[in-house]
Amino acid sequence: TEAIRRRDEEEQVFLDCPSMDNFINFQKANAKSKKELSKKKKSGWSRFCENLAPRTPISIIWKSFNRFRGSFSCNNCPSSNDSRIWLDDFLDKLAPPFVPSESCFPSSAPASPSYDPLDEPFSFDEISSILDGVKDSSPGIDGISYSFIKKLSDSSKLILLSIINKIYETGTVPDSWKH
Repeated sequence: TEAIRRRDEEEQVFLDCPSMDNFINFQKANAKSKKELSKKKKSGWSRFCENLAPRTPISIIWKSFNRFRGSFSCNNCPSSNDSRIWLDDFLDKLAPPFVPSESCFPSSAPASPSYDPLDEPFSFDEISSILDGVKDSSPGIDGISYSFIKKLSDSSKLILLSIINKIYETGTVPDSWKH
């Protein structure tokens, strides 16, 4: 359909030139195509049900049921537990190329010593406690939900904690995170 073609074009534009605007355009086109596919799926299911007959083979019914339900065998899914095969693709989704690198953050100027406990960096226990109490909600523009972050390994949570503490320490939030 036109919506799928548009989504694929926007995805290619984003992949060729990763930017926040191209990502937003891709997300909008993706949402529109999902909505259109959902409508087509609903009308297809109605047509299928209307055309059922007492002699319809059960295998046809189950095959159609699974197709409409969304059960499929994934050819693009990682077929290996070897992280070297799928890790780069995963990391590009977690931190797309347009996410600023650590060098984009200004280095912190030496500050006078502070003894206020509120000025201390966040601890691993604090971030763990926060994540335990967070309820899942719609993901932001990055597409990452709280449930995904909750399931990160401890080493990944430590990296996230390091980024959060760097932002807190410098007082500088990357512009791309302010949307």
